[in-house]
Amino acid sequence: MNNKEYKTKSDMIYHKVRDSIFKGEYSPGERLLIASVAEQYGISEIPVREAFRTLTQEGVLTSKPNNGFYISQISLKEVMDIFAVRINLEGKAIRDAVMHFSPDDLIAIEDLWKESKLYEDTEDYLGYWKHNRKWHFRIYEACENKIQVRLIAELYDFSSRYPTYFTSKEEIIESLDGHEKILKALRRKDADLSEELIKLHTITTRDHYIVRLQDVFGERLGE
Repeated sequence: MNNKEYKTKSDMIYHKVRDSIFKGEYSPGERLLIASVAEQYGISEIPVREAFRTLTQEGVLTSKPNNGFYISQISLKEVMDIFAVRINLEGKAIRDAVMHFSPDDLIAIEDLWKESKLYEDTEDYLGYWKHNRKWHFRIYEACENKIQVRLIAELYDFSSRYPTYFTSKEEIIESLDGHEKILKALRRKDADLSEELIKLHTITTRDHYIVRLQDVFGERLGE
């Protein structure tokens, strides 16, 4: 076990478990046993318990009295809240990015957009989801506000525990069309239109996401 990148064992468990949850390696509602995690990483249960408490405070885990820790399930209100913040943050990020774009930035974004069309041909939904994120953040990073970009990334991560946004070729085509419109606005350095388009694009993502969650969780989504 290499702990060089972590301050404490508790910090290590916090990041390892959090990353696993956000990668979808655990299902919402699944129970996490302290003893099992401690055994997995060859440490005592104390730092695991500390890490779980931190994750519970963040809402990633849910603690049930005398019954342990569980992967938190999402509610419709939580989805709406997450995307309400994302819509505003991403709108501001792209507006600020337009003001700082260099020629190299635009070339990189165009190249990523061209690469993303390959996922339409292969119908690689998970691959496109990952590439889609890369495309968006290549834009946002140009806003020169690291805190804003980090907050957007955390919101992306929080929702990535659940079903992928893209499950059909039609959705990929729709997403690519949205990206092309945004790219055209970026080429013209039209901050107003870029902001409007990214907000509409994020709203469409939200609506697809809600449908996907309803398919999986049904009525439990509203709990």
